[in-house]
Amino acid sequence: MGSTTSILNFFQFEYAVGEDSLIVAFGPDATRIDITDRDAVEHALQEWIPDLEVLDVDGHDWVTDPLAGQTWPMLRPSQLAPVQAAASAAFGHVHLAGSDYAEGWAGFIDGAIESAMAVSNRILRSLS
Repeated sequence: MGSTTSILNFFQFEYAVGEDSLIVAFGPDATRIDITDRDAVEHALQEWIPDLEVLDVDGHDWVTDPLAGQTWPMLRPSQLAPVQAAASAAFGHVHLAGSDYAEGWAGFIDGAIESAMAVSNRILRSLS
């Protein structure tokens, strides 16, 4: 993960497509790049891999998507440590669970499942 000053500050390999690679990339500000402009995306990614060639692009602005309103969190290691105890504490009968509270795979369905399992196990232990 790169600096917030980079146009695209996160990208990762998803899978091979023949001899090429499909990658997914995110940036801190969708207004700084036209995600459908192959040349602009190639230029932004060449900050990280200078000889990278982008063959094609596709994109979606998740922040302006009315059903999503955001992307997944891109947290620094231990970024949530100061609030982790509060987020995992019960507030009366209210327990927080979700992918954003997961200790692993935050922002993914795997994290939501992990968080729900941890919270449900805590609730079951408290009822015994």
